[in-house]
Amino acid sequence: MSVGLDDGAAAALAEVDAIRRRVVNVIGHALRTPITTLCGMAEALAQAKDPVVRAELQVAVERNAVTVERLLDDLLIASGVSTALPVDELSLVELGDAVWAAWRSIDGDGELLLEGDRELTVSARRAAVERALALLLDNHAKYGNGPIAVRLGREGDRAVVQVATTGGQPAEAEQPLIFELFYRGEHAVMSAAGLGIGLPVARALVEGEGGTVTLEMTDGGVVSRLELPVITGTT
Repeated sequence: MSVGLDDGAAAALAEVDAIRRRVVNVIGHALRTPITTLCGMAEALAQAKDPVVRAELQVAVERNAVTVERLLDDLLIASGVSTALPVDELSLVELGDAVWAAWRSIDGDGELLLEGDRELTVSARRAAVERALALLLDNHAKYGNGPIAVRLGREGDRAVVQVATTGGQPAEAEQPLIFELFYRGEHAVMSAAGLGIGLPVARALVEGEGGTVTLEMTDGGVVSRLELPVITGTT
């Protein structure tokens, strides 16, 4: 004897199925291009005879492998898999240096203005801090206008990094959803390609270091705010 679903159960099942299809679709599209590229380069490397060409292909294969690995780590971190978080040792991280390292990692070609206490230092996993900053900077570079203004400062026992750009505000109804995994508002969809995982990953990375990431809407734009515990005794 078959048991039918009531309307509530059927609607819930349909919602779960829709979410499952969306996740598979997003991940599939995200991985297909870099993996296809990687396979093509590996095949070309196997056939290449010229040592110069082989060296160039080897570098390209390594670079694309790192891209795929980072994408997979981001997806796992955004999904709450803590084992994908950086595992390097705690170290003293000067936030000014971390901002510039993050900017270089995303090949930022716009204008970055860094102000405040560049020597402000936190004890954290450098990889987590730089990756979180890179994701925030990339988000502002994609969806904001004009230069990116970064300000470093201290508020009580917290080191604060504020990243600001003009424009790029999501609609008011979308704002409560901006940290939801795979969520992309209308402005984001129309402005640049993306997966909707950058902000969730940045928040997860920083929370793993005892900090917080929030977004604030201003009259003219958006401010990302990253906070981390400051080292006792620093100024």
